[in-house]
Amino acid sequence: MKATLDVDRERTFYPEGIHHLEGLLLFVMDPDGDEKKIVTEVKIDGTLYSEKYPHQAREVALDRVEKIEIHTQTEQVFAEECLRLSPAYMDTLEEGFKAAASLLKIPMKETEGLQLLGLSVEALRSFKTHFENVEDFLQRRDAGKGQQSFWPRFETLIDQILISQEQKEAHRIADLLEDRLIPFLESWKDRLGGSERS
Repeated sequence: MKATLDVDRERTFYPEGIHHLEGLLLFVMDPDGDEKKIVTEVKIDGTLYSEKYPHQAREVALDRVEKIEIHTQTEQVFAEECLRLSPAYMDTLEEGFKAAASLLKIPMKETEGLQLLGLSVEALRSFKTHFENVEDFLQRRDAGKGQQSFWPRFETLIDQILISQEQKEAHRIADLLEDRLIPFLESWKDRLGGSERS
């Protein structure tokens, strides 16, 4: 049995050589001369699908499901929507990190602070993954304007936080959050505001 494929509510045929979901997603996103598409939602036999680790979609064999539904947006529409929603989402992230830093400075509240920190880092990493498609679009659109990726700075900072966490240095983590991570988020938000206006 070969799964049927609906893309944006229209039945679509795909090559015989595609045997798993990841291959199917790559086929759908392939611009093939048209504007690049971003996958925004995937359903397998009516159930919403979300990848929990990289390349998990390779484990979904198309001969074991009946129907795949994929919803997409053009790269430009996706980028515009993400830029519109990003400042509010980043405000929420910033509040989470500020609260974690405050808790980490209070004796007997360190465990609660570390738990909130973990949730906030996970949310930020998810947002980073989601935003990378937008960043690709912005870098192509703004070629020559000197746009640089923030991600190397971000990864270095997260590594420092994780090392301090392993060494149980709660005050050091709080300082990193307040002195480095929160200003990083504010700079990133400023950059997004500039991108939205350009």
